[in-house]
Amino acid sequence: MLCVGSVVLDFVGVMLLNATATDSLVAGVAANALAGVRLYMQTGGAALVEAAVLATVLVRRRG
Repeated sequence: MLCVGSVVLDFVGVMLLNATATDSLVAGVAANALAGVRLYMQTGGAALVEAAVLATVLVRRRG
């Protein structure tokens, strides 16, 4: 389950960063806009919070 979540978050992150890429190049690679990086970080944080809530609910039901 952890692997599936990691892969999904990786694909979402790539799509977010590609959507917000700028035309400027840094060392030959397209630079990402600050808004895209922030959105990527917020998405990861939201996924972490969601996973923590789900784990807490599952532990309380089992206990």
